[in-house]
Amino acid sequence: METVATHASASALFKNFSYIVAVFVSLSPESYSILAVFMIVDTFTGIVRSGVIKGWKSVTSHELTSGILAKCLVILVPFLLALAGKGIGLQLDIIAKSALNVLILSELYSILSNIQSIRLKKDIAEFDAVNYLLGTLRAFLEKNVKTKTNIK
Repeated sequence: METVATHASASALFKNFSYIVAVFVSLSPESYSILAVFMIVDTFTGIVRSGVIKGWKSVTSHELTSGILAKCLVILVPFLLALAGKGIGLQLDIIAKSALNVLILSELYSILSNIQSIRLKKDIAEFDAVNYLLGTLRAFLEKNVKTKTNIK
């Protein structure tokens, strides 16, 4: 019984910490919760998709672990943008909120693509919105850093 209580306490602590962090950088805790739920559903539908299309032996712990770790890193992007804005005195809140919205929509798109692939029993091409977002953000930051520091 103590283990369940300890787990519940750790879970509550993590949740409360997440809310504090999100509020500190002016991001919606609800949006972060929705993104987390979508990422879990996307992971599950991705596993089923891989199993149905490529066979269940294609589902490996290595692939699953690397996918989950990649999602954990992606979930940091809006927070890091907002925190950087606070740190350097720029209003990056709108960009951070937009990035969070794009990530939510990207996860929904991926879930729908996974479901469609499962129903068709074949892979369908997907637009990788996360890589597009990351590339766009990097280009935006590069342009602004060069402009602000007069680097050529």
